[in-house]
Amino acid sequence: MKRLRALVITILLLFSLQGLVFAAQSLPDPSYEGYVYDEVGLLDTSTKNKIIASAKELDRATKAQIVVAIVKGLQGLPIEDYSQELFQKWKIGNRQDQGVLLLIAFDDHKIRIETGYGLEGALPDMVCKRIINEMAPYFQDQDYNGGILKAYTYIFSKVSDEVGFDKSSIQNLDQEDLNTEVEEEESSGSSVNFRIIFILVILIILFSGPRGGRRRRSFGGGFFFPGGGWFSGGSGGWPGGGSSGGGWSSGGGGWSGGGGSSGGGGASGGW
Repeated sequence: MKRLRALVITILLLFSLQGLVFAAQSLPDPSYEGYVYDEVGLLDTSTKNKIIASAKELDRATKAQIVVAIVKGLQGLPIEDYSQELFQKWKIGNRQDQGVLLLIAFDDHKIRIETGYGLEGALPDMVCKRIINEMAPYFQDQDYNGGILKAYTYIFSKVSDEVGFDKSSIQNLDQEDLNTEVEEEESSGSSVNFRIIFILVILIILFSGPRGGRRRRSFGGGFFFPGGGWFSGGSGGWPGGGSSGGGWSSGGGGWSGGGGSSGGGGASGGW
C-alpha cells in the first residue's frame, strides 16, 4: 500500500508539474517601462502612452502598480496558473502587495485580472469579473484598444481610491469611466481551482490507508522539487516562482517591482 501511494504521488507530481515548470522557465521578461507588455502588437501608440503615463504616475506617488500584459498564448496552461506565475516573476506591486495584472492571451481568447493581496479588498473577484464582462463586447467587435483602455481605467480608479491617489489629476483617461462605480457581477457558481484540487488529492492519498502501526515518516511540511524548492500549499507559486520583495531589474534602469504576492484573487473570462 505504501509503495502504491508513493507511485501515485510521483505520477501526479510529474504529470501536473511538467507543463508548469516549462512555462515558468519560458515566461517573458517585462518590458523596459514595465506597465505595458504587448508581444502581439495589439495596442496603438495612443492607448499604450495613456496606460504608461497614468500607471507611472500612480507608481511614483504610491508605489502601487498596474500592469497590462498581452501574450500570444498560454502554452497550454490554465490562465490562472500563467497569470500568477507572471505576477510573481515580475514582482508586481509594492511591499504591501498592491499590484494588479491585466492579462490578455490573444490566441486563446482568454482574459485574466490578477490581484495582489493588498488590493483584494478594492478589487474583489466579482468586481474583476464585471470588468472582464465589460471588455468582452469590445473584443468581439475587434475594438481591442477600447476594451483594454476601459478595463484599465476601471482598475485604475479602484486602485486609486484604495491607496488615496487623486485620480482627477489624470487627464488622459476618460473621466466618466474614472468615476463609474463598477458593481459586483452576480455569481453564477464558483470556479474550479486546479491547485486546490491537486492539494486535496495529495492529502487524501497521504492520509488514507490503515491506521496504527509504525508511524510514517513526516515530509517536513512540504514536497521537494529538484531545482525548485519546496511546495507546501502556501500562498504562492510553483517551482521557480517567488513572492519576496526586490523585484525585477534589467540592470540598466527600467522596470522594478517590489511586490509579487498573489493568492489567486481576481477573475478570468474570455471573448
